[in-house]
Amino acid sequence: MIAFSQPLLDVMGTGNTGAGANGFATSFLTIRAIAAPAYFLISASTGILRGYLDTKTAFTILLFANIINLSLDVVLISVLDMGPTGAAIATTTAEWVSAASFLAILAGKVPSVDGLLGSNQERQVLVPSDGIVEEEEEETSRSMTRGEEGDLIVITPTLEIPTWKNIKPLVIASSSAFVRSFMLQLSIAGAAAMAARTGDGSEITDSASASIAAHQIALQLWLLGSFVCDALAAASQTLVADGIGREDSRGVRDVSKIVFAYSLGLGVLLSSALAIGDYSGFLVNLFTSDKATQEALIPLLTILISAQPLNALVFSADGILQGASQFSFQAKSMVLSSSVAIMSFVGLQYFTVDNTSTLQHVWYGLIILQLMRGLTSLWKLSDKEGPIDLFERA
Repeated sequence: MIAFSQPLLDVMGTGNTGAGANGFATSFLTIRAIAAPAYFLISASTGILRGYLDTKTAFTILLFANIINLSLDVVLISVLDMGPTGAAIATTTAEWVSAASFLAILAGKVPSVDGLLGSNQERQVLVPSDGIVEEEEEETSRSMTRGEEGDLIVITPTLEIPTWKNIKPLVIASSSAFVRSFMLQLSIAGAAAMAARTGDGSEITDSASASIAAHQIALQLWLLGSFVCDALAAASQTLVADGIGREDSRGVRDVSKIVFAYSLGLGVLLSSALAIGDYSGFLVNLFTSDKATQEALIPLLTILISAQPLNALVFSADGILQGASQFSFQAKSMVLSSSVAIMSFVGLQYFTVDNTSTLQHVWYGLIILQLMRGLTSLWKLSDKEGPIDLFERA
């Protein structure tokens, strides 16, 4: 990202936003690129901890990292007036602190939250069938800590490059998830690139700058709502996988229906909160005082408000399908959904005659993306030959 920063930014449309915006973007991308290794370490470590059913440690580390991020944002952006460069420094610092914390726990150097990993873990004692543990054995088990012989979990990070034989199973298992995530992020990046190209004539720079600013504000609100809904998806993923493992098909259906009911309620709640913020003018004034950006943002908020129930349902469906190990289907669904969304944007942009801006067409495309994800997920969930059979037609 550092070596190809300018060509990448040209693709994203910074040539349309002016030299000032391009300078900010270059500085931001260069500093954030330094955190790329930290980002991957955090992702891998979180996955390892989930594998040990430890979500408390990851939550605690990431909460601490976000507090650091927010504190540095206040100092670097508000006090020192460093703008996007300050934001990049804050996030990069927080991510490296988070990555180092994860590695220290996995290597057994510092305690984990619940004692499953880290320096506070203790050796498990196998209790005999009569339920009696010899006093000497019990004392030994208490004294067993990191660094001593025993069945403690210590993961030692190294800088060695793994062989293809070692990473092949991981690549195969994660390829579908990679395709799905890649297509989703490609759609979001493409939306930003098109938003930066809004405007025409001599005012293209001002118009494009206002559009991309409004787009980023709307996108952050959309992602915030998505992360809130993703909590239900994570819960449903675990519960559905557990139910399928126990061959409890009715339990799986019950969990799925309950999760969908909660997600619909959550979507309506998010829509209501955004509607109140929009009607009162709070959201617009909170993020920007620039009139051009505010004018570009207002119609996007209407789209965001309408889309929240759909987003919540889509994320819940994602979690259920992941719990059912339908990764290959999700990858194919994302490819189809992204293709339809792109074609919809092209149709709206170039084959319709209306006064709607490019920016709104971008957001209509994102909503169509979510709608297609929802429809394809519903088809799979209701398949009587599938793992869920939501409507119990089997």
